[in-house]
Amino acid sequence: HAVLMAHHADPAQGIGVHERARLETDHTELGIVMMADWGMPKVFTGPLTRYENPEHLSYPQDSRATSLMLMLRLSHRLADLGLANADVRPKLLQEWVALASELDIPREDAGRFIDEVIHSWREWSELLKIPAAALPSFAEICHGQHEAEAEAREGDIPLRIVVADGNAPNRRKTMALLAEDSEHTVYPAENGNAALALAMEVLPHVIIAHVDLPLLDGLELCQALRATEEGRRMHILLMADEHGEEQLTRAYEAGADGYAPSAISAKGLRIRLCGAQRLMQLQTAWEKDRMQLRQIAAELAVANRRLATAALTDQLTGLPNRRSAMDQLEQAWSAASRSGLPLSVMVVDIDHFKQINDSHGHATGDRVLREAAATLRASARREDSVCRIGGEEFLVICPNTDLKAAMLSAERLRASLGAKQMSIGQTEKTLTVSIGVATRDTVTTDMDVLVSLADQALYAAKAAGRNQTCTRQQSVFP
Repeated sequence: HAVLMAHHADPAQGIGVHERARLETDHTELGIVMMADWGMPKVFTGPLTRYENPEHLSYPQDSRATSLMLMLRLSHRLADLGLANADVRPKLLQEWVALASELDIPREDAGRFIDEVIHSWREWSELLKIPAAALPSFAEICHGQHEAEAEAREGDIPLRIVVADGNAPNRRKTMALLAEDSEHTVYPAENGNAALALAMEVLPHVIIAHVDLPLLDGLELCQALRATEEGRRMHILLMADEHGEEQLTRAYEAGADGYAPSAISAKGLRIRLCGAQRLMQLQTAWEKDRMQLRQIAAELAVANRRLATAALTDQLTGLPNRRSAMDQLEQAWSAASRSGLPLSVMVVDIDHFKQINDSHGHATGDRVLREAAATLRASARREDSVCRIGGEEFLVICPNTDLKAAMLSAERLRASLGAKQMSIGQTEKTLTVSIGVATRDTVTTDMDVLVSLADQALYAAKAAGRNQTCTRQQSVFP
C-alpha cells in the first residue's frame, strides 16, 4: 500500500522503481515467476517483460506475442483508469480506446467491456470489504470528456466510420488515429466483402478503404456502394501506397470523395474528415428541414380537415349543416337513381319555437335546439342522416326507404321528442314537432323537388294543427 501511495505521489518514476526500492523485486518479475510456476509457456511470459515499454518492441506486428502485450497494456491502463481522479479519467479513457482499436475492438464493445469490469469490481470490492471509489460508467466518462471539449471542438459531429484494410497493422494504426477523436464510432473490416456488408448493416457516415483490399478492392467497393441509395450518402476516402494522377483519376471516377496516402498523419486524417462532417451537417440540416416541412404539412392537413368539418357542421347542435345536407342528399339521390331503390326525406320543425325565444331568451332557445337535435339523432335509424337546415328546421335523409317506412320512422321521431321533458323557464315541458315526408317517385325530377314536396307536407301538418306527420298526399297519425 505504501508503494502504491508513493507511486501516486510521484507517477513520473513509475511503480516499478518504488517496488524495487522497498521489496527488492517488482510486479513484472513476480508475475513472470508466478506464471512459470503455473507452467505457462514462455510465449506468454515474454510479453510480460516488455508491455510497459512499448517503444522497445521486438515482436512482429501480427504476432501472438504482440497481441498478448497489447492485452496486458490494455488491462494495465484499465486499472489506472479505475484508480485515477475524475479530471484525468477522460484522457486515460482516450488512451484505452486507442489501445483497444489496435486489437480491432470497436468502441461500442470497448465501452460495454469497461462497464462490465466496473460492475464486477463493485461487486467484488463489496464482497471482499475493500474500499473502492464509485466509478462512473463509460458513457458518463465520455460525457464529461465531451463537455470539456465541446467549446474547443464546436461544430464537430460524431461519425460512424468503417476502416477497411487487409493489412492488420495499418488498420489498427488508422483506428488508433481515429480514436484520438473519441466521439467517432469505428468499425474494422479486413476485406472488401466484409466492408460492404458492414456498410449496409451500420450505415456509416464515412468509409476509409485501402485501394488494395482483398476479395473486393477499394475501387470495386466504391462502385458497389455508389450503386445503392444508402451508399450514395456515404463519404468514401480511399487510401493507397501510391497516389499519382492516374490513381487519383481512377479513384474519383469510381466515386471516391477523397484520396490519401496510407502513411497519413492524425492531422491529415482529421482534415479529410472535416469534409465528411460538413456533409453530415448539411444532411442533418436537410433532414431537420424535411421533418419541419412534414410537420407543417401534417398540421396543415389537420387544420384543413378541421376547417372542412367546421364548414359542414352546425356549430350549435353539432349536426351537419345545410351545405352538408345538400351534399349528402345529392349523393343519396345519385345512388337511388343508379340502383332504383327508394329515397325519402323528412323536414322536421319544432312547434311554437318562436314563443320559447321570445318568452325565455335565445340562450334557452339554443339549449332547446341542442337537446332536440340530440334526441333526433339518437332516435333516428343508423342509416339516416339528421341535419339542421336553419332555425328550428331539421332535414332527415332516409336512403332505401319507401313512403310507408318513412312515415313510421317520422312518427317514431315525433314520439321520442314528445316524451322528452325539457326545462323551459321554471317548468318542465315537452316539445312537439310537425314533420313533412316525401318520397322519390316519377314526379320528383330532382332533389330540389323532393325537398319542396316535404316542405309542402310540413306546411300541411302545421295547417292541420301541428304535432303531426304529413305527406304530400295525405295527413295521417293525428
